[in-house]
Amino acid sequence: MMEWILSACVLTAAVIGLRYALGGRIDPRLQYALWALVLVRLLIPVNFGWAPFSVGNAVPTLAASTSVPADSAAEGITVPSIQTADPAPAASPEAADPAPAPTVPVSPGEEGQGLPTLSLNQGLTLLWLVGMAAVALWLAGSNLRFARQLRRSRQPVEVAGTRRPVYVTQAVESPCLFGLARPAIYLPPKILEDPEALRYAVAHETTHFRHGDPIWALLRGVCVALHWYNPLVWWGAVLSRRDGESACDEATIRTLGEGERGAYARTLLRLTCGKPSPCFTTATTMAGSPRALRERITRIAQRTRRKAGITVAVLALVAVAAGCTFPGSAPSSAVPIQREFDGEVPEAVAVLTENAIADIAAGYNENGPEGGYVTEAKLTGLTPVPIEVSTGDAGVAVYRVEYRLHVRNGPAYLLAGGAQAEPSPTGGMWLTEWTSAGQPYYAFYWEEKDGETTWQLVSRTNSDSLAFDYGNHGLEGTFEDHVATFAWEVFAQHHNGVSITSTFSEEVPQEVPEYVQSFLTQRIGEFQKTLAEAGSDGAITQAELTALPPVVTQEASDTDGVVVYRVDYRLQGEGNLAPLLDQGMAAETIDGATWLTPGNSPSQPYCAFLWTIRDGERLWTWIGDATPADLQSRYGDQGASLQAQLDAFAAEMLGP
Repeated sequence: MMEWILSACVLTAAVIGLRYALGGRIDPRLQYALWALVLVRLLIPVNFGWAPFSVGNAVPTLAASTSVPADSAAEGITVPSIQTADPAPAASPEAADPAPAPTVPVSPGEEGQGLPTLSLNQGLTLLWLVGMAAVALWLAGSNLRFARQLRRSRQPVEVAGTRRPVYVTQAVESPCLFGLARPAIYLPPKILEDPEALRYAVAHETTHFRHGDPIWALLRGVCVALHWYNPLVWWGAVLSRRDGESACDEATIRTLGEGERGAYARTLLRLTCGKPSPCFTTATTMAGSPRALRERITRIAQRTRRKAGITVAVLALVAVAAGCTFPGSAPSSAVPIQREFDGEVPEAVAVLTENAIADIAAGYNENGPEGGYVTEAKLTGLTPVPIEVSTGDAGVAVYRVEYRLHVRNGPAYLLAGGAQAEPSPTGGMWLTEWTSAGQPYYAFYWEEKDGETTWQLVSRTNSDSLAFDYGNHGLEGTFEDHVATFAWEVFAQHHNGVSITSTFSEEVPQEVPEYVQSFLTQRIGEFQKTLAEAGSDGAITQAELTALPPVVTQEASDTDGVVVYRVDYRLQGEGNLAPLLDQGMAAETIDGATWLTPGNSPSQPYCAFLWTIRDGERLWTWIGDATPADLQSRYGDQGASLQAQLDAFAAEMLGP
């Protein structure tokens, strides 16, 4: 909206400046026509494309929060910790604050009052709407009151030279044209005594009708209502009304003939001594202020010869002004973020999320097609997932993120990513990603030290990935259980600093250990979750990938096949690790440290990889994983060995 306001101000000021600079050296009809450009700019809030020289580039486009760096995940945000009667961390689903950090209301205000609060943008918008309604009611009331006065006192008269209805009335002191559906000419009674003045007045008001000036007067009132706060618009409305009268004078004289220019000017002086019709009604009027009248008479009397060069120069200047005010600003990677959601979340979480959305929008702007880019974003929802992932003074909170992106000039390249689109009242499209299957989820790691809580945005995922990574790999439970496993995985990475090193000697394709390390990270999260749910103080601190022996190799052809690897690993832990031993893990002590291995337990993992040869290069892709417990349930015919089950697993992965 700021671009609209600025461009309207610049164009209005340019036309006003030209008007005074030229001083009557161009045709009054051209001068009046220039206001049509201003009218269009004032009435249409959308831009027409974009240009690097647009005045909209002067409007700073900033993210809603600039107090944190864009890479907030690296630095984090620190907020004071508020001690309550129960200082223990509260990451429960029922609490709006998933960590021992203060919950900051989205809109500033006093807690507990239960009164709605407004942001600055919302407050300004409300003020604009109230002002617009007030001015619109005032304008409507002025026109209705004037119409009532005319209807009560008018008397029809027959006048030659016009097809418009003509009335005489005591409600006007100078001739005017009034009415939108059926405009009529209204005359003061005294004019009937002067046949010459009557002829000129009727000709003048008939010209107003041909120009459609009652409609232009209505649109002028709409502009004043929309931009009631802008003094330039009020000034422009007064000047455009004057220019409309001058244009009407010039066109009327051309209709009557140049020989009547002097008599018309003298008659104008006699007829305009009365009080004009109200300024912001849709009525035209021959009367005006002394200054406006002097300007009109001067133009009529001088009959200045207009030079074509001046006209061309004026048109060129106006074209430049329009070129700078009708297009929007050039694409920018910076996008303003607005908060539009209910509920309370830690302020750090909201700011970090806003920064992440700003980065997403900036990426679209930098990589998307020219002319199709994000201009605005709204954070419409931050909902904590009902899980508890914390140990003492640290934890992970996961929030479901809902946001909308405003895109102009063709959002097709974004729709291809699964976003939903709806038209925007101001042009372009609003895209909502949270209605698609890829609902975003953000994980925040928090840690409390010395009375302060530091938050970091450490991981981003979506519902598709959560369902695939934690729901399709044999893990049982609800969607919240899968989110909890993901959160514990994140917690293990950032709280314990668990690193995975490879110590195996087998030669395997590079893609295999890369995926297996990601797989082990997920397993560590599951183990950490098991320890926490058992109330244990145990933790995994280190992991080693010790062996990747191939146990099954099957080929469908010379160009594709499947290899199943057994994943041998060991985990170093501290504290009470008994819950993991109860699940079948084996423990051994190496150099005074306790290590856990899957051994021959039912949780020993096996990973299957598909290889294909393309353009002479062998490519590897993970296609599935399983444990002996999984294999037994799927291929456990009586007497079938583990190797036979692995062969069946590989054959299924390879397909027909």
